[in-house]
Amino acid sequence: MVYLVRRTRVKMMHLFSTSILLLGLVAGAIASGSWTYTNLSAWNLLANTKCNGKIQSPIAIVDSEAQTNATLGTFTKNHFIPNPISNTVINNGHSLQVNVGGGYMINDRKLLPGVYWPAQFHFHWALQGSRSGGSEHTLNGKQYFAEMHIVHNNNNTKNNQLNEKNGIAVLGFFIQADAISNNTAFDKLLHLAKKVKYTGESAIVNTPLPVSDFLPKDLTMFYRYSGSLTTPLCNEVVVWSVFKTPISISNSQKQEWQSILYYNNTETGQQYLIGDNFRPTQNLNGRIVTKPGNKSPDFNQQSKIKFLLITMIPIATLLF
Repeated sequence: MVYLVRRTRVKMMHLFSTSILLLGLVAGAIASGSWTYTNLSAWNLLANTKCNGKIQSPIAIVDSEAQTNATLGTFTKNHFIPNPISNTVINNGHSLQVNVGGGYMINDRKLLPGVYWPAQFHFHWALQGSRSGGSEHTLNGKQYFAEMHIVHNNNNTKNNQLNEKNGIAVLGFFIQADAISNNTAFDKLLHLAKKVKYTGESAIVNTPLPVSDFLPKDLTMFYRYSGSLTTPLCNEVVVWSVFKTPISISNSQKQEWQSILYYNNTETGQQYLIGDNFRPTQNLNGRIVTKPGNKSPDFNQQSKIKFLLITMIPIATLLF
């Protein structure tokens, strides 16, 4: 596969075309570099921050505690077609981000509460030698090596996604390094990542990256809850769908990933590897996590009385 790439170093605020203008807003303070993962408490001190709110993300998901919701539909890879018209790969100093121009729209109320179009996808991962994983959400107590977030904007919020309920929909996918052979989609991505090793670099890709190529085969089970962006300013406008089946990459791809991207430490002027770029899980604060599935039959009061009479009569007969 040949990639046609134009390499540039530009200010982040000028990277986005009109069609994906809100990417800079969704990224929050990514462009300004005014926050870090080494001083999470400082997020609460940022101007206009929502990071100390009550419905923050990520969260610790426990499958047995998630309530089934029969009204939730099922995602398939067909929902991610057609492919993007264009992609721009960016090192934003906090993550590897791929901006999406054109392509699919999700317009199914059983899946999402509005019409959503993709804006970008990015990743959170663990540094080599880390004692923990790098995923933001956890599932049944497990933190995975990495997590992929596909960020969608609600088409019905009139360019006010960061201030409207359900203004943004994020699809989250765990990533684990258990594949015997390389994941082809991630081979392409890592090839492009080498073009944007340092903060502020971007690579315009003329051969688009189909979003569906990155996804696991099984999309049937996911966990739905209301939350926030996981980076400042942590706006509480996100409808989350975190998928149970992880994406699989090889261990060699994991090691390569952990050694490519750098950020600039403004205090020391030194370049450091990007990684461990995850926010810890936040309190649920009474929120309900749901998942697709049929609810178990629930007896109404009359049925319960009938059931008791049927079971008690034979017992009473034996006693007398």
